[in-house]
Amino acid sequence: MIEEMFGKSIKTRLLVRFAALVIVLMVLTISTVATLLTDTLLQEASNDIAAYNTQCLDNFEQHINMMFDAIKNLSKNTLVINALIDPGERSNNLSKIVETFKIHGDISIVDFAGYTIYTNMNKPPEYSKLLQTRLSLASGSASTFLSDRGSIVFIVPIEYYRTPQGAIIFESDCLDLFFRTIQKERTYFYRFYAADKMIREVNFTKNESYITSKKSASSRNQNLANLRFTLEVGQLKAVYLQVVYDAVMKLSIIGVIFLLAALYITKKIGNSIADPILELCNKIEKAADNKEIRCSPTGTGDELETLAKTFDIRTDSLMAAYETLEDRVEKRTAELAKAKEAAEAASVAKSAFLANMSHEIRTPMNSVLGFLELVAEDAALNDKNRQYIATAAVSAKSLLRLINDILDISKLESGKVELETQVFNLKRLIKNIENSFEHQITQKKLFFNLNVDSALSEHFIGDPLRLTQIINNLVGNAVKFTDHGGVTLNVTPAEIDNTVMFSISDTGIGIPDDRMEHIFESFTQADSSTTRRFGGTGLGTTISKQLVALMGGHIWVESKVNKGSTFYFTVTLNPTELVASDTADIKELRTNRKFRILVAEDIEENLTLINIWLRRQGHRVETARNGYEAVERYKNGGFDIILMDMQMPVMDGLEATEHIRNMELETGRHIPIIALTASVTSDDNMIYIEKQVDEVVAKPIDFKILFDTMERLIQGDEVQTDNLQEHSETFHSTVIDTLKVMDLWGDWDIYTKALTSFIERYRNITAELTSYLETADTDSAKKITHTLRGVAGNLVLTNVYETAMKIDDLLKDGKIDNAKECLKDLEQTLSDAANYVKTMELQKTDTEQEIRELSKEELKEVFTKILTAYDQYNPDEAEPLIKTLKGGLLHTDMVVSIEKSIEELDFGRAKEQTIKLMESLEIHNNG
Repeated sequence: MIEEMFGKSIKTRLLVRFAALVIVLMVLTISTVATLLTDTLLQEASNDIAAYNTQCLDNFEQHINMMFDAIKNLSKNTLVINALIDPGERSNNLSKIVETFKIHGDISIVDFAGYTIYTNMNKPPEYSKLLQTRLSLASGSASTFLSDRGSIVFIVPIEYYRTPQGAIIFESDCLDLFFRTIQKERTYFYRFYAADKMIREVNFTKNESYITSKKSASSRNQNLANLRFTLEVGQLKAVYLQVVYDAVMKLSIIGVIFLLAALYITKKIGNSIADPILELCNKIEKAADNKEIRCSPTGTGDELETLAKTFDIRTDSLMAAYETLEDRVEKRTAELAKAKEAAEAASVAKSAFLANMSHEIRTPMNSVLGFLELVAEDAALNDKNRQYIATAAVSAKSLLRLINDILDISKLESGKVELETQVFNLKRLIKNIENSFEHQITQKKLFFNLNVDSALSEHFIGDPLRLTQIINNLVGNAVKFTDHGGVTLNVTPAEIDNTVMFSISDTGIGIPDDRMEHIFESFTQADSSTTRRFGGTGLGTTISKQLVALMGGHIWVESKVNKGSTFYFTVTLNPTELVASDTADIKELRTNRKFRILVAEDIEENLTLINIWLRRQGHRVETARNGYEAVERYKNGGFDIILMDMQMPVMDGLEATEHIRNMELETGRHIPIIALTASVTSDDNMIYIEKQVDEVVAKPIDFKILFDTMERLIQGDEVQTDNLQEHSETFHSTVIDTLKVMDLWGDWDIYTKALTSFIERYRNITAELTSYLETADTDSAKKITHTLRGVAGNLVLTNVYETAMKIDDLLKDGKIDNAKECLKDLEQTLSDAANYVKTMELQKTDTEQEIRELSKEELKEVFTKILTAYDQYNPDEAEPLIKTLKGGLLHTDMVVSIEKSIEELDFGRAKEQTIKLMESLEIHNNG
C-alpha cells in the first residue's frame, strides 16, 4: 500500500515508514494522556459536586432552622398575643409588628378555628382546611411541610396561658429560601424533590452532558428530612473536558515539532543507508549493457560490498554460460527431436503390434469358435462329446475375452474409446447379465440376488455395451472369488440427477486393506496367491474404472477379508420415455431375405465356416481366395453384397475395395462391402471407412451381428420382403426417414405407437412456449425445447428436430425475439407430423381391410393344426400352414418369426410365439 502511494524508492520508504511509526506513537501517547486525564478530572469533579451538594443541604437546613426560630419568637410576642385575643388591636399592631420583623415571605395569623385573621398575601389559601393546621392547633406543636406550590410552610401555635389560641403561618418559596443561603452558579443546575417527586428545576439544559450528585436529607438535616427533601446538583461536563482538550492540543503541537525533527533525522540516516544501495543498483543497470562495468568496490566495506563482489562473480558465470547456451540448446533440441521420433515410432510399433496380434490370434479363434458352434448344433452328438465341445467353447471365449481386455486397456489408455448413444432397456440388460452367469452360479452352488429399484425408469439413453462390460467384469470377479454364499446386484437411483448407482456384493475372500488402493491398477490382484488360485489378469477392474470415468461416474470398493467385498459405481444415464427396440426380434425378422454373396477370404477354415453359416440362411455364396479374384468375380456381376477380408495375398481387401469403387463410377451401381477383420483398433476401422468400406465386422465373427448388418446395408426391391419394405412403400414420407426409423427402432408397430404418443403430447406445445417467451421465462422454454429436440431426434422427425434445435440455440444466446419468430416453423413441422400420422393410420386401415382374408373361425382351425404339428415335431405339416397364415394376417412380422423358429426346429419357441399371436388376435386355445 505504501509503495503504491509513494513509490518504491528506498529513501521514500524509510522516510514514510519512520514517519508513520512516529505518528502512531504520538497518537497512542496523546490518546493515553487524554484518557487518563479525563478519568482523573471527572472523578475529582464528581467528588467536588457531591461535597457541594452536602454543603448546600447543610446551609439550607441552617437557614430553615433560623427562620423557624424567628417565627417561634414572633409567636411569643405579647403584642401578637394581645392582637389575637383583642380584635380591636389587630389592625393597629399586627401590620407594624410584621413589618418590623425582617422575614422574607408571606405571614398569616389564624385563630383557633384556623380562620385567617391577618395576612400580607393577596389571596391566602384556606388554612382552616389544611390537616397540618388543625393538627398544630390541636396539639400545640409547631410543624413544617412542602405545599403543592413548591413552598415551605411553617405553622407555629400562639399560646395564651399554655393554651393554643391561634397560629402564625409562614410560607416562602423553596427556591427563594435556597438561593438566599447558596449563591447560584451559572454552570450548575439544581433540582428539588419532595418524596422523589421533582418540584423545582433551575439552569438545566437538554442535550447537555452533566456530572451530577443527588442526595436526600439525612438525620443531620432534621427539618429537611421531615420534609423528605432531596437535592440534585449537576455541572456541565464540558467545563472539565475543556481542560482535556487544551492539553491534547498542546501535546499535538509538541508532537508535530517532534515529527518534523524525526523526519529530518530519518532523512539523514536514510541517505547514509540508501545511497550505497542506489549506487549499486545504478552499476547493475549499466552492467546489463556493458559487461566491462564492475559493481565492486562500493566503498562501504560491509555486507553490501560482499553482495557486489558476489554479483560480479555470478555475472561472469552467466556470461560464460550464455556464450555456450545456443550450442547447448541446438544439441538438446536435436536430442528431443530424436526422442520424439523414437516415441512416435514406438507408438506406431505398439499399434501395429496390437493390430497384428489381434489379427493373428482372432483369425484362428474365428475358426475355432465358429466350428465349435457348428459341431454343438449336430443332433447326432452324444451328451459326453457335447460337454467336451461346450468346455472347449468356454475356454475359447475366455481366451477371446482376455484378448479383448488387453486391446480395451490399450484403447482406453490412448483415449480412443468412444461411447455409443442409444435407447436400451436397463432391466432387460441386467436380466441378460444374470442369465449369462446362471451356469457358473449353479455350478458353484451360489445364490444370485438381483434388486432393481422400482423408482428407476425402464428405458435409458446410453451405451449398453460398455455398461454390460463393466457389470460383467465386476460380477465375474464376484463369482470367481466366492466359494460359499453368493452375489447380490443392486441397482438404485443416485443422489445426482440422471445418475444410476450399481453395487455388486459378494461373500467371497475379500480384499486386504493394504491392497485396496491398488485394486484398480492394471494387472493387479489382491496378491500372487490369488492369481495362482483363481487365475485372471487383473485387467477387469482397471477397464471398469476407466469406462466408468468415461461414462461420467466413479467407482469405489468396500471390503473385509474373509467376509466379502462390495464394488460400487455410478454412471450417467438419461431416462427416456422412448421404448428400446427388441434386437433379438429384429434380427429374427431380418433373416427372411435371400442374397447372392461374394466372400473374399484367404484362410480356408474361415472361408468354410462363413460359407456354412450363409448357406444355412438360404443365401447363395461365391468365394474368392484373394483380392484379385474378388475383383474379377465382381466384374461378372449379380452380387447383393461382398464380405471382404482385409489381409489377403496377391491383393489385400483395401486395394480390392478401391478397384471395385472405381468400377462403380462407370456402372453407377453401389454394392455394399463389409470388411471382415481381426484388427479391431479404432484407427484401422477409420482407415477402412475412409476407403469406402460400408461397415466393419470384427473377428471372431458374431454371425447375428453380421446378418443384421447385411440386412441393413442391402437395399433392393427384388429381395425386400420384410416389414421395412412394406412400410417404406405404404408410408413413405418426407416427414421421417423410414430407413433410419427401422435401423433405430426395428419394429414399425412400436415406432408408430411412440410417434402417435409424441403427437398427442406435443401437438400444441407452441402455445405453451409462446406463453413462456411472453413472460421472459427462458428457463422453462429451454427445458421444453431441449426435451422436444431429444424426443424428435429419437423419432427421426428431422424437420421438428432441426427447428427445435434452432430455437434451443437462440434461447441459449438470449435471442428471445428470434426464437418467437421460429415458433411458426415449429408449429408447421408439428402439424406436418400430425397429418402424417393421420395418413399413416388411414393407410394402415386400408391395408388391413385388403389383406384380411381369413375369418376368425378359419384362423382358429389353422392354429389348431399348427399346434398339433408342434406337438408331433412335424415341420412338413407346419410349414404349409404357416404360409397360409402369411397370406391371411396383418401380423406378418410375427408369422415370419414363427417360420424362422420352425426352420431351426425350435418347436418350443415356435409354440410360444404362436400362442402369443393367437392372444393378440383374441383366438383362444381350447386345448
